Amino acid sequence: MIRDFIALMYLSTAGFMDYRKRSIPVYLPVVGLALGVLLYIFQKDYSIKEELIAIIPGPVFVVISIVTSGKIGLGDGLIMMPFGILLGFWNSTVSMVYAMIFSGTVALILLATKKRNGNYEMPFLPFLLCGLVLNLLTKTT
Repeated sequence: MIRDFIALMYLSTAGFMDYRKRSIPVYLPVVGLALGVLLYIFQKDYSIKEELIAIIPGPVFVVISIVTSGKIGLGDGLIMMPFGILLGFWNSTVSMVYAMIFSGTVALILLATKKRNGNYEMPFLPFLLCGLVLNLLTKTT
């Protein structure tokens, strides 16, 4: 429960910054990693192996950002690493899938209504926050 709350506060801050400034400060992923490490030390509810596996979506986003020349923001991948540590692999991945569905739906609506063109840069972290909220609301365990 404490992990969920910290992840929610962390992602709310990151999502707000991403929405307002279209960038993520360098210190924010570092703060998230520090929070994740502190939770690991004090709670020990995940093994080190589970924590390392939970980081995987972050580097995948970073590689995609590099391969696509920044079409997906590098900051999104950097935020996904501590997000994975805070929530674990499955919860962070489910939240990310929800976020992709939300962002894809909004992008399609914006394109269909011609409010934006195909070059519009949409912040991802607010959608990740929505995905986390949906994940927490539907979590059964």
